[in-house]
Amino acid sequence: MADVQLGIGAALALQGRFDEAVAQLRPAVALRERDRGRDHPDSAQARAELAEALLLAGDAAGAEVLVAGART
Repeated sequence: MADVQLGIGAALALQGRFDEAVAQLRPAVALRERDRGRDHPDSAQARAELAEALLLAGDAAGAEVLVAGART
Protein backbone atom coordinates (compact mmCIF):
# COMPACT_ATOMS: atom_id res chain seq x y z
CA MET A 1 0.00 0.00 0.00
CA ALA A 2 2.85 2.41 0.77
CA ASP A 3 4.21 1.98 -2.76
CA VAL A 4 0.85 2.96 -4.25
CA GLN A 5 0.50 6.00 -2.00
CA LEU A 6 4.07 7.08 -2.75
CA GLY A 7 3.40 6.81 -6.47
CA ILE A 8 0.18 8.78 -6.23
CA GLY A 9 1.86 11.38 -4.04
CA ALA A 10 4.73 11.78 -6.49
CA ALA A 11 2.32 12.12 -9.42
CA LEU A 12 0.29 14.74 -7.57
CA ALA A 13 3.44 16.70 -6.72
CA LEU A 14 4.50 16.67 -10.37
CA GLN A 15 1.11 18.18 -11.22
CA GLY A 16 1.64 20.93 -8.66
CA ARG A 17 -1.04 19.54 -6.35
CA PHE A 18 1.19 19.70 -3.31
CA ASP A 19 -1.41 19.60 -0.53
CA GLU A 20 -2.94 16.48 -2.05
CA ALA A 21 0.52 15.00 -2.46
CA VAL A 22 1.27 15.57 1.21
CA ALA A 23 -2.02 13.89 2.14
CA GLN A 24 -0.89 10.76 0.26
CA LEU A 25 2.73 10.85 1.35
CA ARG A 26 2.24 11.22 5.12
CA PRO A 27 0.53 7.84 5.60
CA ALA A 28 2.91 6.27 3.07
CA VAL A 29 5.89 7.34 5.18
CA ALA A 30 4.26 5.91 8.31
CA LEU A 31 3.58 2.60 6.57
CA ARG A 32 7.07 2.43 5.11
CA GLU A 33 8.68 3.10 8.50
CA ARG A 34 6.43 0.55 10.20
CA ASP A 35 7.09 -2.16 7.62
CA ARG A 36 10.78 -1.61 6.88
CA GLY A 37 12.03 0.33 9.86
CA ARG A 38 12.91 3.97 10.30
CA ASP A 39 16.54 3.45 9.28
CA HIS A 40 15.82 1.61 6.01
CA PRO A 41 16.86 3.48 2.85
CA ASP A 42 13.33 3.14 1.44
CA SER A 43 11.97 4.90 4.52
CA ALA A 44 14.49 7.68 4.09
CA GLN A 45 13.49 8.07 0.44
CA ALA A 46 9.81 8.29 1.41
CA ARG A 47 10.61 10.97 4.02
CA ALA A 48 12.60 12.90 1.41
CA GLU A 49 9.63 12.85 -0.98
CA LEU A 50 7.34 14.07 1.77
CA ALA A 51 9.79 16.80 2.79
CA GLU A 52 10.01 18.00 -0.81
CA ALA A 53 6.20 18.09 -1.14
CA LEU A 54 5.92 19.98 2.14
CA LEU A 55 8.49 22.50 0.98
CA LEU A 56 6.73 22.99 -2.35
CA ALA A 57 3.40 23.34 -0.51
CA GLY A 58 4.91 26.24 1.42
CA ASP A 59 5.51 24.39 4.66
CA ALA A 60 9.23 24.92 5.03
CA ALA A 61 9.02 24.46 8.81
CA GLY A 62 7.31 21.07 8.40
CA ALA A 63 9.93 19.97 5.88
CA GLU A 64 12.71 21.11 8.20
CA VAL A 65 11.27 19.20 11.15
CA LEU A 66 10.99 16.07 9.02
CA VAL A 67 14.57 16.34 7.79
CA ALA A 68 15.91 17.19 11.25
CA GLY A 69 14.10 14.17 12.68
CA ALA A 70 15.75 11.96 10.09
CA ARG A 71 19.18 12.97 11.40
CA THR A 72 18.52 11.76 14.92
